[in-house]
Amino acid sequence: MDQLTEIVSALSTRLENVNNALLTELVKESIAQVLDYTGQKKLVGSMDIYVKKVGIETLYMDAID
Repeated sequence: MDQLTEIVSALSTRLENVNNALLTELVKESIAQVLDYTGQKKLVGSMDIYVKKVGIETLYMDAID
């Protein structure tokens, strides 16, 4: 299982009633943001935690707007 699938799976089990396609897109965007911010080419260490946090924040900020 690749990192994208693992992160999407972990988030989808925690979040109810979230469209899987939307969640996948948010995670892809979050990965890009975290990698850009850190200057890395791939997720290392516990960077997946930050991807999840950015994804959740984006999801809920979009829901508020």
